[in-house]
Amino acid sequence: MIKDKGKLNLIIIGVAFCLIAFAVTFVFKAENQDINAAQQYNLDKLEQKAKAFYYQGSYQKSMKLYQEVIDKSNTRVDTHKDLAVVYEAIGDYKAAVNEYKTVLSMTSEEHLVYYDLGELYYNLGDYNKALENIKKAVKHIEDKSILKLAYLKLAKIYKQQADYHSALSAVKQVLEFDPNSAMAYYYSGQINDKLDQTKKAVADYKQALEKDGSFVEAQLYLANDYFKLGRYKEAKKLYKKILERSDKFKLAQMKLDKIKDIKPDLFKTPEQEQISEEEKRKKLLNKEVTFAQIDPVETEEDLPELRIGLAEDREYLAFRVDADFVIKDKASKKVLFKGEADKPWQFKITDAGELSLFDKSGKLRKKLTKPVIIEAKQDNVPILLHNINYGQGYYWAGKEDRQYRGEIELKITGDTFTIINLVNLEAYLYSVVPSEMSASWPIAALKAQTVAARSYTLFHLGRHGYEGYDLCSTVHCAAYSGITKEHHRAIQAVNETVGEVLTYKGRPINAVYSANSGGRTESSAAVWGGAVPYLQGASTTLAVTEGKDFRENFPLDPYQLQNWISTVPKSYSGHLEYGRANRYRWQRVIRADEIAAKLDIGKIKKIVPTARAKGGTIKALKLIGTKGEKVIDRGLRSFFGGLRSNRFVVRSEYDHGEFPVNFIFYGGGWGHNVGMDQIAAANMAHSDYSYDEILFHFYTGVELTDKY
Repeated sequence: MIKDKGKLNLIIIGVAFCLIAFAVTFVFKAENQDINAAQQYNLDKLEQKAKAFYYQGSYQKSMKLYQEVIDKSNTRVDTHKDLAVVYEAIGDYKAAVNEYKTVLSMTSEEHLVYYDLGELYYNLGDYNKALENIKKAVKHIEDKSILKLAYLKLAKIYKQQADYHSALSAVKQVLEFDPNSAMAYYYSGQINDKLDQTKKAVADYKQALEKDGSFVEAQLYLANDYFKLGRYKEAKKLYKKILERSDKFKLAQMKLDKIKDIKPDLFKTPEQEQISEEEKRKKLLNKEVTFAQIDPVETEEDLPELRIGLAEDREYLAFRVDADFVIKDKASKKVLFKGEADKPWQFKITDAGELSLFDKSGKLRKKLTKPVIIEAKQDNVPILLHNINYGQGYYWAGKEDRQYRGEIELKITGDTFTIINLVNLEAYLYSVVPSEMSASWPIAALKAQTVAARSYTLFHLGRHGYEGYDLCSTVHCAAYSGITKEHHRAIQAVNETVGEVLTYKGRPINAVYSANSGGRTESSAAVWGGAVPYLQGASTTLAVTEGKDFRENFPLDPYQLQNWISTVPKSYSGHLEYGRANRYRWQRVIRADEIAAKLDIGKIKKIVPTARAKGGTIKALKLIGTKGEKVIDRGLRSFFGGLRSNRFVVRSEYDHGEFPVNFIFYGGGWGHNVGMDQIAAANMAHSDYSYDEILFHFYTGVELTDKY
C-alpha cells in the first residue's frame, strides 16, 4: 500500500513537472512568436515607409530604410529586389546588380531576376554578362510578354557584338510572339542599317510606323535612310513632319537645312508658295463633293446650344451648302446675302479686316465688317467647309473637308477670322462619341462614353469664352469631326441616354477620359495638382486571386511596379478585342544627343523621376547633365517626342563610354490616365458591365441624373 502510494506520488510529481515544462515552453514560444510578430510588423512598417519615399522621389531615404530592413532580416528576398529598383531609379546600376546577385544567391527560383541582371549588364556595356543572364532567363520564363522583352534585348546584344545573323533571328522570334511589335521592326531596321542594307532598313522602319505611328525615333531613322539613299523629297517631308510635332527636334532641322543646300529646288520661294496656294484653291473649287444625308435629333428635350470653335487665324475659307442659304449679321439677324445651293463660295480677309465673299470665278459678291452667320434655308442640311485642320501637334495631324450640322459663324479677329459651329448638344454628341470611341464597340461602352462626354461638355461650357466660343474641336476639349464621323450606333447611344448627366452635389462633373490607363487610372490631384473628389484612381488590372475582379493593392512595391509597367499584366485595359497592344504597353528608344540638343545642360548623364502617383505615373523628371540640371514637370510627353503616357520606367544605355547613348522608355497606357479608361470601358462592356456600372467604377461618388 505504501509502495503504491509512493509510486502514485512520483507519477503526480512527474505529471506536474511535465505540465510545468509544457507551460514554460508554451509561454516561451508564445512570447517568442509575439516578439517575431512584432519584429515582422516593424519591418513591414519600415518597408512601407521606404516605398512611400520611393514614390516621393526621396531615393536616399528609401535606400536607407530598405537597407535597415535587410540589416535586421537578410532573408527578405523582395526587399533586395525593391532596393535594386531604387538604385536603378538613380542610375546606380552597379549597386542594383549587387542586389540582384544577392537575390540569386538566396534562391534559384527567381528566374525573372536573370532578365533584370541581363538588362543592367547591357546598359552598363558588359554584353557578355548580359548575354549569359538573358539566355538563362529565356530557358525558364514562360510569360510571352517577358520573353518578348528578353528576345528584344538579345537582338540588341547580338547587334552590339556584330553578330547580325543572330540579332535578326532574335527579332524574328519577337515577331512570332507579337507580329505587331513596332520595336521589333525598329531593331530590325537598326540591324539592317549596320549591314548597309538601307532599303531593307527603310522597309523595317515603315513597318514600325505602320504598327505605331507615334514612334518618332523610327520616323527620324527612316528620314535619315531616305537622305542616305538620295531620296531627298521623302526625307524632307518626314523631317518637316517631325518638326511640325515639335520644333525642338534640332537634329531634324539640321538635316532639313542640309537638304536645302543640296536640293534648293525642293524648297519653294514665297512667290512660288503663293502660286502653289492659288493652284490648290482652284482644285478645291472644282472638286466633286457628296453631301451627307442627315436625320434630325429626335427628342422633345429643350436642347442646349453650343458654340464650337473649328479653326482660328484663318485668312481663307472655301465652303458649300446643300441648299440655298443666307448670310446674316450676327447681332441684328439682318440678311446680308443670299447664296445658291451646291456651288463653291470663298471668304478672304483683307489687310483692313474686311471679310470679302467671292463666288467660284473669283468675283467679289459682298464685303462684310462684322461677325456673320451662314444659315441654310432648309432644316437638317449640311454645310461643307473645305480644308479644316485637325490633330495639330500630333502624328495624325492633317486637313480634310468636313460637313457640319447647324450654322457656321465667322468672327473677324483683326486680319484673320475664326470659324465657329453653332449646334445643339445632342447633335454635337452624334459626332463627338464616334470621334472619341470606335462606333463598333459594345453599346454599353458607347453609352458610357456618351454620358461622360455630355457631362464633360456641360461642365466646360465657356472654356474658350475669351476666344468667342464654348469649346474647341480638338482633343483639348473633345474630338469633333462633324457629320461625316456620325454613325448609327453612336446615334443610338446618344438617343437612348438623352439628357443623362453625371453630377456631383447637383452639378455636372468634369468627366475626363483617356484612351488607355495602362491598368490603373490616377487621381486628378496626382496628375494635375487639383484634388477633385470624383476623380480618384481606379484599377482595371485583374486580380491575381479568385473571387475578386480588380487588383486594388496600389501603390505597388518598387520591383512589382517596374515589372507591372514593363510586362503585360491581365487587365481590362489590355484585352485586344478593343484597342491595339501598343496602347497598353509600349517602348521607346530615344537618343541621348537628341535630348541634349533640346536643352542647354551639356551631355545627359541621368534621367531621374522626381515623384510618382499611386499607379506609377511620373509627375516630373529631372535631367542631369554635365553643365546643369533641368526639371520637366509640364509637357513631359511632347518633350520626348510624343510618349503615349507619363507612366514609364526609363533606363540608361551605355556603349563602353562614360555617358549614356540612348534612353529606353518602358511605358504603359495612352493619355493622361485620369477618369474613364475608354478601352477598359469597352472590355468591361464586353464582360456584361452596364454603362452605369462602368461610369460608377471610374467616377467616385457621383449620381446619374436623367435631365440636364
